[in-house]
Amino acid sequence: MANGSQTSKPNLAIAYMLLLVVGWFGTHRFYLGKIKVAKMFLWMSVISLPLLLLGGIGAYGLFAVFFGMIMDLFMLPSLYRRACKKVMK
Repeated sequence: MANGSQTSKPNLAIAYMLLLVVGWFGTHRFYLGKIKVAKMFLWMSVISLPLLLLGGIGAYGLFAVFFGMIMDLFMLPSLYRRACKKVMK
C-alpha cells in the first residue's frame, strides 16, 4: 500500500445493529457513507425531540424518521452493496 491508508469494507450486520439501536440519528447511513440523508435523519431527530416534549408537534418529524427507518430495513442490503462497490474503487 503506497499511501498508507486502508478503507475497510462495511459490515451489513453492523449496519443493521446501528439501524435498530440508534437509527433515529442516521448512524447506519453515516456508516454506509450516505452522509446527506444521514444528516437529514440526525437533524430531524434533534429538532423533533424537543418539540415533542414542548407541545407534541415534534411527533410529525419523528414519524418521518421512523418511516425512513422502516424503509431502510428493506433498503439496507442495496445500500450496503453500493457502499462495498464504492470501497472497491
